[in-house]
Amino acid sequence: MKELKKYASLISAALGFIALIMLFLPAIVAGEDVIKGTQAVFGWTEKINVLFETKEVVMLEFSFMNLLTYVLVIAGVALSVLAFLQKKELFAFIAAGCFIVAAVFFFCTIGFTVVAEGWNELASLVNGDIKAEWKL
Repeated sequence: MKELKKYASLISAALGFIALIMLFLPAIVAGEDVIKGTQAVFGWTEKINVLFETKEVVMLEFSFMNLLTYVLVIAGVALSVLAFLQKKELFAFIAAGCFIVAAVFFFCTIGFTVVAEGWNELASLVNGDIKAEWKL
């Protein structure tokens, strides 16, 4: 048990680093479209052919709350490493708080995603609610 406690903050830092990889994996399934974590955080534009011209449409805009999720994970990893190196339980406690809040925010990804006017224009053609079809 002492060995596990000794390396617990290092293990949590490794798991937090794995959570950062989620930035590059699919975060939202929107019908046939798959939205990656980077698109949900920083926005997404798509080129659409309309008759004889190509139009660039902004589908998603920058989302601060989705960015905050990943910032909290980075802070949790950094504090976990500090807790392991300096043997301070305060750092481990704060890191745990960062990870818990980030975990809750990961489940709120769809709610935090900012839908741009381009996607709303496409949705109005089919008379539907865009976020109703989205899945984590």
